[in-house]
Amino acid sequence: ENYGIVISYASSGCLRKYLTDHKFIDWSTKLYIIIHIIGGLERIHNAGLIHHDLHPGNILINFNNNEWIQTKIPKYLTWVDTNHTQISDLGLCRSANKEEKDELRGVIHYLAPEVLQGNPYTQAADIYAFGVLFNVIASGKPPFSANQYN
Repeated sequence: ENYGIVISYASSGCLRKYLTDHKFIDWSTKLYIIIHIIGGLERIHNAGLIHHDLHPGNILINFNNNEWIQTKIPKYLTWVDTNHTQISDLGLCRSANKEEKDELRGVIHYLAPEVLQGNPYTQAADIYAFGVLFNVIASGKPPFSANQYN
């Protein structure tokens, strides 16, 4: 059998493209994006899952400039309207109840140190990836941009 997923069109593309196209983003927009990403991650974790591959290419943005100002930022993260920002590519998503050590998958800059050391992926590893995402959004620079690596 073949399966497919249909999602809303993301008019601004992925977060990587959005950050490239918009060099100067005000803090209210940055916080709006961050709140919606953590809200989506909260939903994934509350479902007992781990994303495994959280990075700017897997965050879809569906607003232009300050269109989102029409929407108020919610007081509590348990209710987040994710129409403007969506976490995508759930292909590596797995149950949080399974402790499986498997090959490294995902974008290395967003992998938690414990995962790089061979430990299993956990929801905490998703939170690490979110922290790297937070830094990318806040600084406007790719992770570890000051370091040379191979």
